[in-house]
Amino acid sequence: GPICQRKPLPRLHQDSSTIRPDLNPKMPSAPGVRQYDNIDRASIYGFEIGLQQPMPWQLVARIDAAAQVGKNLVSGEPLPEIPPVDLRATLWGSYFKDRLRPSLFVRYVLKQERISSEFGETATPAFWLMDLDITYATFQWLSLSGGIRNLFDMAYYEHLNRRMVGTSGNLYEPGRSFFVVLRFKV
Repeated sequence: GPICQRKPLPRLHQDSSTIRPDLNPKMPSAPGVRQYDNIDRASIYGFEIGLQQPMPWQLVARIDAAAQVGKNLVSGEPLPEIPPVDLRATLWGSYFKDRLRPSLFVRYVLKQERISSEFGETATPAFWLMDLDITYATFQWLSLSGGIRNLFDMAYYEHLNRRMVGTSGNLYEPGRSFFVVLRFKV
């Protein structure tokens, strides 16, 4: 039957920083100066949940969701560096006594508009990805895997990625990529 599980969220530090436009950076290429402070009162709520279900034709489907909301209770602003809602779906199969294992992975991340202006965050757009891979185990000690990451070559960046130093541009993740892996177990 279906499996539903909760996983603990990583503990977030309740500190933050504010951009100090009144201070000049020591290096001319630095984007600015930040002052880090502890937050006296903050709240963080969130969840992670997953559901796994066997399907016909020796397939298994899994859906996962994760969300967090954080608020600085002193300033009323959202806490910085809170990831957006992340939804994931995986479908995989097991054939020929688990020697052949194909899988399909889809990820959808909602836009993040709950941002801290004090921290200098900017909103990030939603994105979705699809990956395909297949593994064939020729022997117990040897397997060959291959696949495609970011199948539709989506241009995207994660909310928690840092900007490149000295630029205002976003740090994009890789586009479509192909991989082949040969594994030996000793």
